[in-house]
Amino acid sequence: MRAQLPTSLLAGAAFAALAVTSVACSIVVDNALSEKSAAAAGAGGQGGTSAAGGGGTDPSTGVKCGDELLCVNEQRCCMVAGDPGAVQCAQDCPPDQVPIYCSTPNDCPEDKVCCAQYLASPLPEIENVACVVTCDVFAGDFLVCTDQPSLCTGLLSCKESVQLPAGVFVCSP
Repeated sequence: MRAQLPTSLLAGAAFAALAVTSVACSIVVDNALSEKSAAAAGAGGQGGTSAAGGGGTDPSTGVKCGDELLCVNEQRCCMVAGDPGAVQCAQDCPPDQVPIYCSTPNDCPEDKVCCAQYLASPLPEIENVACVVTCDVFAGDFLVCTDQPSLCTGLLSCKESVQLPAGVFVCSP
């Protein structure tokens, strides 16, 4: 027979775990911004905007969308929702597709990070991958760490995402 722990002890343990995760997530975003500043001296992307808050792709290099597709000339990668292998380049993504404005931290201007943002719904559903000031890890978003695994700190490591095109890595547990 198992001994049961008092509810207050369990609540305290849960709070401690949440506090450690909170600190680790905060460090990830802070670390990403400070590394971005150091690594991107003189190599920022061109700022852009969209209704989804994306932008920042340097038109000379483009956005890598999967292992074999590079979107250039202000095009973005458009991924069929739920099918990371179905990608295309377009000026504007159709409503049923996920826009990907960045696939590496270097696709973003110096003061932003590349973030895979998810819709708040019963099942996690990717909304976009965009250059943002803050990647809200508490809302279930993931910091993109492609080519820069040192952005992930604490309990997180840089892993290839199964919900994004091949070659896109995010900080995850």
